[in-house]
Amino acid sequence: MARDNNSKNKKNKNISSPKVDEFKIRNENKDFYKITIDEITDDNGLAYELAEAFIEDVSHTQLRNYYAHIKKIDRYSNEWSEIKPQLLLLKPRLASKLAQEKISYGFYNFMEFCIEKINQGTDDEIKEKNFERFVQLFESIVAYHNYLGE
Repeated sequence: MARDNNSKNKKNKNISSPKVDEFKIRNENKDFYKITIDEITDDNGLAYELAEAFIEDVSHTQLRNYYAHIKKIDRYSNEWSEIKPQLLLLKPRLASKLAQEKISYGFYNFMEFCIEKINQGTDDEIKEKNFERFVQLFESIVAYHNYLGE
């Protein structure tokens, strides 16, 4: 039996993610590193809101897998020239999990937006700062996802 990938992708793309859309709008015109730690960690801050958005659609295991990959990049890559290829390789992994319906379109959309925003810095130093702030945001999302899932 032939696999109908289009119906799966259509199903996932119809899932509404207003919190992800709001996050994208609020952060569209600023460098990622300019998102403050307070904005991320405050009660009902970005991390909490995004964890809530992902709680039904992304398993804790999937989220931890992406977090482990991101932390590995952070731990072993010191310069943007080392970070960039590893970060961009997340895109096909995300697309594969979306096609398998392991992650929601909202999570896919969030990650794709973050990868693009990280890479849009004006120079390598800004891109590295963007990546570091993304790591902090993602770590907080994983923690709140765990908290909300219990």
